[in-house]
Amino acid sequence: LPLHAQPYSRSRLFNSHVLTGWLMCIIPVVLTALLYLVFMKDIYTFSAVMKWLASSIGIITFFYGMYILAGSLSGNYAMHLLLSGLFFIIVPALLLIVSTYCESYIEGFVSLPDRVNDVMRCFNPLIMMITEGEENIVSAGTTLTYLIMGLVFIAAGGAAYKLAKLEKVGDSMIFRTVEEIITYLVVFVGMTVFGFFFQSFKDNSKAFLIIGMVVGTLITFFITKVVIARSVKIFNIRNLKSLCIYAVIAAVFTAFTVFDITGISRRLPD
Repeated sequence: LPLHAQPYSRSRLFNSHVLTGWLMCIIPVVLTALLYLVFMKDIYTFSAVMKWLASSIGIITFFYGMYILAGSLSGNYAMHLLLSGLFFIIVPALLLIVSTYCESYIEGFVSLPDRVNDVMRCFNPLIMMITEGEENIVSAGTTLTYLIMGLVFIAAGGAAYKLAKLEKVGDSMIFRTVEEIITYLVVFVGMTVFGFFFQSFKDNSKAFLIIGMVVGTLITFFITKVVIARSVKIFNIRNLKSLCIYAVIAAVFTAFTVFDITGISRRLPD
């Protein structure tokens, strides 16, 4: 608030802070690359060091941009950190859950399209490094992709920062729509995990699966809303509407995966 009271535009404040933070992340990596070139030139070639430097800058920009976007959507430090952690894993987690449910309950389903599987493996550089190895992550295409995505996240964070109302600073979420989307994503993960957990008590029992999904939805929804509201006083019409909307989303997902309403399993050849 003291900064906003000064005669500076929002764009100048945002850009100066983002650039300063990005340089603080990049300068140590650049200095490390210089040390490699000076003291370890007999071990590492110039080309290898430059590839490592470019890859590191791309990955740092990717994570930094995601962190900036999370900060622009949240109103306090605790939610900023939680939202950043969610962004880092949510895309691979969602794709993995959808793929697992389809493979488990739709007879004849093989896998998601290759492009979707690539996104699941490569969206997070750390996951890509574990699954693909360091050779692929330092490629020019991968480095450029992470760099561009990081810049896109920063641009989205800047747009959100300009739209945010200063009187909302301190709230867990700046935008109501974002709060609902985050709630649905977290509850979806909780619902599906609880569904699998309950079904483990009785193999192939869809009844136990559905009971687990319902229990998981209610528990995860309650916890998520308590964290966002920072209060247990979450029982109101607004949250009831939110729960009803999510129930529709969950019903559609369950119908397509668990009960296969599209009839994929019925169209299998003999």
